[in-house]
Amino acid sequence: MALRQQYDLYANVRPAKSWPGIKTRYENVDIVIVRENTEGLYAGLEHYLTPKKDIAESLAVGNARSFRTYCALCVSICA
Repeated sequence: MALRQQYDLYANVRPAKSWPGIKTRYENVDIVIVRENTEGLYAGLEHYLTPKKDIAESLAVGNARSFRTYCALCVSICA
């Protein structure tokens, strides 16, 4: 985490694309998943939302600067 913050590596970008001739479960995949890395100080507060315990919710803390940077990255990828 210290290296990510030192070098402002705020996003983990994972592109995924289908390759012709490679058999996979899904065809014509072309997607980029962006996960924010440096924000989200995990507070350890979590609970289940349903009696079946099939949906959970956790709390994280963020700030406006990182959120704007992260959103700008997502928009630039999608544009």
